Amino acid sequence: MAPKTTLSRWTHPLVIVFVLIFLLACMSFALESRIHPDGQGDAWAIWNLRARFLFRGGEQWRTSFSRILFWSHPDYPLLLPGLVARSWIYTGAETRNVPIGIAALFTFATVGVLTTGLYALGDREKALLAGIVLLGTSSFIKLGAAQYADVPIGFFFLTSILLLCMRDRLPVSGTILAGTSAALAAWTKNEGLLFFVLLLIVMKCTKEPVSRFLSGAFCILALLTMFKLSLAPPDYLTQNTGTALFQDVTDPSRYLTIAIGFIYEAINFGGQHLNPLLPLFAALFLLKRKETRGARSAAIILTGMCAGVFFIYLITPVELSWQIAWSLARLLLQLWPAALFTYAYVVDFPVASPAIIPETIPSSINQ
Repeated sequence: MAPKTTLSRWTHPLVIVFVLIFLLACMSFALESRIHPDGQGDAWAIWNLRARFLFRGGEQWRTSFSRILFWSHPDYPLLLPGLVARSWIYTGAETRNVPIGIAALFTFATVGVLTTGLYALGDREKALLAGIVLLGTSSFIKLGAAQYADVPIGFFFLTSILLLCMRDRLPVSGTILAGTSAALAAWTKNEGLLFFVLLLIVMKCTKEPVSRFLSGAFCILALLTMFKLSLAPPDYLTQNTGTALFQDVTDPSRYLTIAIGFIYEAINFGGQHLNPLLPLFAALFLLKRKETRGARSAAIILTGMCAGVFFIYLITPVELSWQIAWSLARLLLQLWPAALFTYAYVVDFPVASPAIIPETIPSSINQ
């Protein structure tokens, strides 16, 4: 009999804890949605606002991309507003239940992909533990209920990383679907374009069939290109050029401010008293680790995303401290489900020794 991990004896208790925390997370999501049925902050200022333009605008729907509305980031892609507006068109009414339902779908689908993905890779107990940690991250549930696009893009980050780690089992369909998922991330928020490029570079460096990856992404990338060239105004980052850009890049105080922001968010990650990063980080050094091609690729991509965020803060024309305080926690939460999957995939729990069964000595027939 194959040896079992030391977590195997905890399967049933873990299932009970997972179900209880899942129910509590659903209640928390419902309560947040009842208190803020229109979402919060960016939901009504960006995503639902643009969905209302698309739904109500008629022939004037293009006005939602006017530079006059610069504060609503009219250059942001349209996956989330498009889903909300199209659902309103199908239902025939501009109801609050649509964006709430879409937010709930992405929030709990992220948990589902995380747990079922790890289970499919043969890590049943770790799948339950990862699901418990994600559901127990209160800021993740609150951000999902706030109807921000950070949870949907995190869903596509996770899905892409999962398919990347399963490419040995799904060499053709997995690579194509990874391209589709990464392209959908780019169609959700601008950060998704950086993720797509990093994933493409990693696949190229590991000599993966990039043509399959691009074939899965082609239609969505074509749509994104048309949007950026014909409708979206220039990104606010393009305002910082020339001397101002050089001064920002060479200013040591900006590097220090950004580093402090990252450290602060790491210490206070999750929006709760129990920081999930601390025990996970400690266990990473105490337990054994599996070295796989998919895990290495995922770690490189996630590290590259953090480096990209650092660089964007470095060149931003907006007041730096304010932008870090307003956005960094959300940007890190985008990566949290994918990072949690990568962590659970890499860490290998110790294996219990099989019980020693004494050999049965056959009795002699003839003495």
